[in-house]
Amino acid sequence: MSLVGPEKVSIVACHAPVEWLTSRTLSTGESLDPLPMSLGAPLLIRDVREHPSAAEVDFVRSHGVAGYAGAPILSDSGEALGTLAVMTFEPRDWHETDAETLALLAEAVGARFEWNRVTGHLGRMQGELDKSRERAREMIRGKAGFLTSMSHELRTPLNSVIGFCELMLRNRERNLNERQLDQLERIRSESAYLLLVVNDIADLARVESGQLTLDFAEVDPVDLIAGVVRKAGGVTPKKGLQLRTEVPDQVGSLRTDPARFRQLLQNLVGNAVKFTRAGLVRVRLEADPATGHPLRIVVADTGPGIAADRIESIFQAFEHDESEVDGSYRGTGLGLSICRSLAPRLGCRIRVESRVGEGSTFTVELPPS
Repeated sequence: MSLVGPEKVSIVACHAPVEWLTSRTLSTGESLDPLPMSLGAPLLIRDVREHPSAAEVDFVRSHGVAGYAGAPILSDSGEALGTLAVMTFEPRDWHETDAETLALLAEAVGARFEWNRVTGHLGRMQGELDKSRERAREMIRGKAGFLTSMSHELRTPLNSVIGFCELMLRNRERNLNERQLDQLERIRSESAYLLLVVNDIADLARVESGQLTLDFAEVDPVDLIAGVVRKAGGVTPKKGLQLRTEVPDQVGSLRTDPARFRQLLQNLVGNAVKFTRAGLVRVRLEADPATGHPLRIVVADTGPGIAADRIESIFQAFEHDESEVDGSYRGTGLGLSICRSLAPRLGCRIRVESRVGEGSTFTVELPPS
């Protein structure tokens, strides 16, 4: 069996005496194999010494070849790759079945060559994809490292500014007037907001890069929810908003990272309180009635709702619902993005249902027992 190129013939497999293979590469003029390829069909020669195109071929004369039968090896696209040939030392009367058998074998060889070529191409593509994926991971890790370092450098002076503002706001010497106190409060508030942005960016970078370390433990989900609701409930009386908690009588423990799960839940409850001008925000824990294992936490509000074509986009970084961003709501636009990234790391899944003008429901499906 040979592969035939424009100027040479490479023998890739041969069942013959060793002395035949003094060279595995022949010029096209030294071999019969280019003939079936030029025909595009099997070639049967009883005695090559009597064939006008074959008698003077060097390989025939030097090896005493008489009978020859060859079939072209074709790719799926019809490209001629080489020749599958049988040669004898004596003249041979070939039959039609010999040509059919040789053609079938050549077709199988061609399919195998095509398969090897395709899988080789796919292997090279996979290798390139693996390299690209690793480069992307390195970039993400580098970005996370930069953002973590940057956030550390920013947090220190911001905390100092906030601390000094809080000290001055006490006004123990009574030497600051109302206008000065108002300006100090604005500085404190803006610094606290900037600190929130810095922390959220650093958290998102760590989660997306896989550098966030989780510390799992058994926690009481009722206590965890109570703490989150207590923190979010400070602003509800001012808005005329009800914040209600619903939990079953018997609930088992939840295995999770307490700090990160609290962060996830705070973002969901905080958003519900922030975007609901009046009405009700309900935080409901559902558990298996037979075992008490916590199944899900549902955060439902009577806020403005989210259009169906906007639900997926609200989980993107720095994204706000454009219908609600009118200056009265302020946030980094990172809370839900952090929730989406954190949830699978904690073994959870977040679902959203919403109708414009009626409210939204965020459901956190908890990990199985």
